[in-house]
Amino acid sequence: MAEKSSSENQRHVTPDMLASYERPTDLDMAADASKIAYVVAPMSKVVDKQTEHGVSTIWVVGALEGEPRQFTGGTSDDASPRWSPDGKHLAFLSDRAKRGESSVYVMPADGGEGVRVFDQDGSI
Repeated sequence: MAEKSSSENQRHVTPDMLASYERPTDLDMAADASKIAYVVAPMSKVVDKQTEHGVSTIWVVGALEGEPRQFTGGTSDDASPRWSPDGKHLAFLSDRAKRGESSVYVMPADGGEGVRVFDQDGSI
């Protein structure tokens, strides 16, 4: 039986694979260095194929131990997580109220629903 050539063993990268590849970005460490918030978005971050809308989520992980957990839902474009000075809240930008227009939201560090800080015309 003949061995496969090295080119036959290699996987080919497709445009769909690149578009769906997710990477962590925009890390923010809490002031007490106990936890890190970060954004996970497709590498292309162009649009979700089904909704035709950019989607990114915020994740939180302990700085020294623990499993990462998804902090925001995954149907909006959530970005720029920033810890409050006491580490009890996480502020972030999201377009969950109106697609394509980001607003500031705040959420308790242990989870829950994000609360929109104020209404504004247009995107922040």
